[in-house]
Amino acid sequence: MGLHGGAQASFSSVWWLRCVHFTAQRLIIVQCSMANRIYPSALALNLLRFAANHRYLPAIVELGQYLFESGVGKADKRNGLEYLRQAAKAGESNAQFLLGHAFLQGCDVVAQNGQHAAHWLTLAAENGHNLALQLVELIQQNDAKLQDQTSPPDVKSVAPEITQEATKESAPV
Repeated sequence: MGLHGGAQASFSSVWWLRCVHFTAQRLIIVQCSMANRIYPSALALNLLRFAANHRYLPAIVELGQYLFESGVGKADKRNGLEYLRQAAKAGESNAQFLLGHAFLQGCDVVAQNGQHAAHWLTLAAENGHNLALQLVELIQQNDAKLQDQTSPPDVKSVAPEITQEATKESAPV
């Protein structure tokens, strides 16, 4: 058995987790898109939870997003935030973006925090998330404009320029 058997077993478990995740996604599409449901059924969420609890990263992100954005109560939203945090720490750029956006806006389960928002949005942008990159650039532009508005004016730009000719004209004779 040895190393090859272990590698084959891990491939098999990943394959099953992909199947579970795929089934949950299709069930959610049918229920939410075609049956006009706002929130996925318990079966679909349990399938996602199964794959997420077995550390399948796409399922962790998807479950976290569903629970955080559409959770019925604060406990669901907190659990969703924790799933997103796990995926974000694992380097998943979409989870980093969602977490940064949550900290940027704040809500009933997470306090608004600019430093945490900047951290996660910057990581997402560095990992290739286009929306995060656009948002970070927009924030930086707004910060630069705000800093220009609040900083004291440059003395040289406000004071009239004094030339040698001006001093000769105004000097007493």
